[in-house]
Amino acid sequence: MSERIINSAWRFVLITVVFVLTCSAMFQFYQGVLNIFGGAWELGIVPMIAAGVMGAGVYWLARHREELVEV
Repeated sequence: MSERIINSAWRFVLITVVFVLTCSAMFQFYQGVLNIFGGAWELGIVPMIAAGVMGAGVYWLARHREELVEV
């Protein structure tokens, strides 16, 4: 019984991390795009790089989710 609760909690934590990182990456990406279109391309580069790094992390977590959670 406790193993089932721990497994469900771990799944919830994993899904929450993927959701938060995805939302954060999208926000950073759009902030970078708006900065670049606004003429401040120097300020737009950092959010774009951050969005790429977070996007790669989300991709890695989503791709290897079956290895992180035992079925």
